[in-house]
Amino acid sequence: MAHLIRNRLAQALAPLLDLPASTCAVGVHVNQDYRKGHVAIKVPLVLQAGGTAATEAAALAQRIHQNLNLDWADTQLARWALEAATPHHVPLPTEGTTPLLPQYRCTTPDVANSARHTLLEFSSPNIAKPFHVGHLRSTIIGNALRNILEATGERVTAINYLGDWGRQLALVMIGQDLLASDGTTSAGSSAGSNAPPGLHDLFRAYVAANKAAEADPTILQRARDLHRELEQALVAGDAQHPLLNRWRALRSDSIDAYEHIYRALHVRFDAYEGESNYVPGARSLGDRLSALPGARVDHGAWVADFADLPTCVLQKADGSSTYLLRDLAAALERAARPEGPDRTIYVAGGAQDVHFKQLQALLAAMGRSEVATGLQHVGFGLIKGMSTRQGTVVFLDDLLRETEFHMSQVLSLNPQKLRELDDQAGTTQMLALSAIVVQDLRARRHKDYEFHWQRMLSTTGDTGTLLQYTHARLASLERQSGLDTGAISVADLQLTHVIDDEMHALAFEVSKLEPTVVKAAEDLDPSILLQQVLRIARAANAAHAAHYVQGQPAPVAQARLAVYAAARCALAHGLSLLGLVPLYRV
Repeated sequence: MAHLIRNRLAQALAPLLDLPASTCAVGVHVNQDYRKGHVAIKVPLVLQAGGTAATEAAALAQRIHQNLNLDWADTQLARWALEAATPHHVPLPTEGTTPLLPQYRCTTPDVANSARHTLLEFSSPNIAKPFHVGHLRSTIIGNALRNILEATGERVTAINYLGDWGRQLALVMIGQDLLASDGTTSAGSSAGSNAPPGLHDLFRAYVAANKAAEADPTILQRARDLHRELEQALVAGDAQHPLLNRWRALRSDSIDAYEHIYRALHVRFDAYEGESNYVPGARSLGDRLSALPGARVDHGAWVADFADLPTCVLQKADGSSTYLLRDLAAALERAARPEGPDRTIYVAGGAQDVHFKQLQALLAAMGRSEVATGLQHVGFGLIKGMSTRQGTVVFLDDLLRETEFHMSQVLSLNPQKLRELDDQAGTTQMLALSAIVVQDLRARRHKDYEFHWQRMLSTTGDTGTLLQYTHARLASLERQSGLDTGAISVADLQLTHVIDDEMHALAFEVSKLEPTVVKAAEDLDPSILLQQVLRIARAANAAHAAHYVQGQPAPVAQARLAVYAAARCALAHGLSLLGLVPLYRV
């Protein structure tokens, strides 16, 4: 819509300023807040673009004010706003069916990313440990980014890069042996847990090994020895080595458990990779470290020094690889593939910023600056206040279960509506997920935020519940109207019926969805999109409170319903891009 306004005004300005319309368009800016005026005409910018002295700006501004005809603006702006939503209309699903995520594609002429291939790495939990809320932000942000980037035309390959290597896996094996020798039986996962039995047992083994190491330091040396033996077997290709078989079982069980969680979160990946995939490549790099500029031996370990960065450890004294060297191998191997990415985005905590700067410095030192410049770290802040009363970590399956229970209690307050739901369990789960996702994305990506149970579960305010209830309310309005919104032509509407402040504000907010998706893609920040979706929901509720559809004359009802249908459509798209399924009945 913004480019339509800009072009229309530029054409109107051209004869007044005696300049080409393309020059006038430079100074036309569409405001984000319509209450400050839909459009600002920055005369000095127009004059600068046209080569005219800026001293004439005041006189020209007066001429524009006196002569520019804007009689068309109110109804035309509303028409453009509705037309902006029309190509992406999402029909109501057939009764009794589960609505799928609507497909959304930006159509703005400013977007031209269809040729770019982005590898997006996110979530990346450590195997043999339950999925805890520390992985929540990476998963939510990464999943939303995938949807947003695809909507702007990018080809995205989503990778879950597992922490499936390192000393912690050896500690899990030691812990299993300790528990078995003590005669401790498998406790399985907690009652009602979303994770299959076994994953919590692996975590108990890890905790047991660390606790035992506090009293017996030799356990840590045993873990180092086991890890070295495991890495040697992997590099040698000894597929039948007992340690490798045991490690593969841990990895497989962990992935099975994580996939259960990802289904609950509506998250999808194109491939699972892990640090283990790049251990042989890291070992090969390790053999050539002496030729790397800035590399040196320090107490038997290979390290490297770069300006303004801490010393980075590349290979341990025992010859085993480090996380950084494995990431280096991964970046090089991915770049060498025939379908290698144009860029790689790592969605990881802000605390890892130094790690990725070291990775880029290493690539540049190796003469691979083109790979280094294609790496982007999308950092994010911490979730504060997420621990139990005992100060221990909160597992995601427990968070989901608790949130689902609360939402089921909210739904039970209206038994009649509850009976109308085709899928009570599915509705409860999506309300819970919506609450979690919206609370996480309300904060700008780079900021820490304080976790608040009460705020997250609230049915009022800027919450996931508000978005889903608003979408369902608008869907109900379409059903009850008896009108076929898909058959309504914007060209046939009498838009003088929807230029009231609330209706106009709603149409304007709907029209901003597409440029907001583009902005979120450019900044790699889904919170930008969420804020616009919340603005649409607030505007829809304000408009509906003041302007009814039922009981109105047909021209009024049709015009209003068209705006509400466009708003419902925009909310459905926004929710789907954020990784949520829009609910049609709540």
